[in-house]
Amino acid sequence: AHGAPPAAYDTLKELGCKVLDCTCPIVRKAQAVVSQQMDGFDVVIFGDPDHQEVIGLNGWAGGAKFVGTLHSLFTEQQETKQLNLGRKVGVISQTTQVPADFADFVTALGYRNLGRWTELRLINTICPIVAGRVAQTRKLSRRVDVMLVVGSLESANTANLAEVAKPGAGADSVFTIQSADQVIDTMGRWWADGDWERRGSAELRIDSKDAVFTVGITAGTSTPIETVNEAVAQVKELANVR
Repeated sequence: AHGAPPAAYDTLKELGCKVLDCTCPIVRKAQAVVSQQMDGFDVVIFGDPDHQEVIGLNGWAGGAKFVGTLHSLFTEQQETKQLNLGRKVGVISQTTQVPADFADFVTALGYRNLGRWTELRLINTICPIVAGRVAQTRKLSRRVDVMLVVGSLESANTANLAEVAKPGAGADSVFTIQSADQVIDTMGRWWADGDWERRGSAELRIDSKDAVFTVGITAGTSTPIETVNEAVAQVKELANVR
């Protein structure tokens, strides 16, 4: 689903392999953007340089001038780096990034470099489903006590959702779980470690009728719906959880 650079297809063709391309259509669109609409531009890719999708996009770009996140735009002294970019610059994003982070990245990129550019081509390649999920997660996390993010620990989208919902921005506590089997243990640890006035005596359990709290659930876009439904069902089995 994350795609691959052109060199991977060339290698498979040379080996005589039959290729069944399961690249996500949104990623394929981003590949087309960077390979067909950035001719003559120095390409900048916002995303995780080690992620397979970004590696693929870099290949389709023919080698981007800069690949990285907002943090990588700054020096150790927290000064904005002046990148070795030409007069025409094209910017795209890894499809699973948070829109607000992409906006911050573009702002920081232009802060030090904009004066040397004659043309900036900025194309939003973030998946609209991901963008919607981020907004929904942010809104939900502000209404609950604890947030469960269902998805793979290797998923960039899942990690971004957990970051969006983190304490200070959303729920008091946020946990990433990979399956429904982790719900009981995760909620138990949260209850045991939490600073809850309702917790009272050590005899009060998470499944006690006196325990009242709210749980929010979101999931990475690549998480199977069956896995999400199983997690929801497991949470509902806990007493007084709505």
